[in-house]
Amino acid sequence: EYEVCVLPTFSSLGVKSTESKHSQKAEWKVDFFGNPVVASTDENQRKTELPLQIAYTTKVLLTDVPRVKMSSYEGAASSRENFMKAVSPDILHVASHGYYMAGHTKLQKSIILLSGKDKISQLPENLLQYDGAVTMLDVMQMKLSGTRLVVLDSCESGRGNFCRDEGVYGFARAFFIAGAEGVLTCLWKVDALFSVIFLDCFVSDE
Repeated sequence: EYEVCVLPTFSSLGVKSTESKHSQKAEWKVDFFGNPVVASTDENQRKTELPLQIAYTTKVLLTDVPRVKMSSYEGAASSRENFMKAVSPDILHVASHGYYMAGHTKLQKSIILLSGKDKISQLPENLLQYDGAVTMLDVMQMKLSGTRLVVLDSCESGRGNFCRDEGVYGFARAFFIAGAEGVLTCLWKVDALFSVIFLDCFVSDE
């Protein structure tokens, strides 16, 4: 009879619609971004090539869900440019690399790496200089009203900067401001194999 929603802060109530817009839909639109083309490895040993089988397995899990219409962006197509063009899919799933960088502004500490326009052999020391990096500022400009769930299958995607009276500034807040109703993130580094196992249980509702 009642809809329950969880808000990160009271001030977030201003950007949360309390009207339920979802019923039994004929199909669910899923935008999948995975296995982006980034670079090799820099001097800090950042892994930048997500195993192809991991992204592929995740996509297969989503495809097997009844009533799902999948739009898949992989490799070079899994780009920041295409990601920013996503408009209100029912589910937005990202299987890529995420980093939390101390020392930057609160809206630029958390990033996700997608494919950039330029091919490079090595990521810059400052990942914000990479043209495939997605930050909170980018996400807050997206149009995700009506998106039921965002899944960030990436390391440290749930981390953020804690601000007194406002809670954590991270990707969850950014997607919420963009209109998404739910966000699944990770506070720690993601093990690829266990990520697939977890998502298998999550998608199959076991």
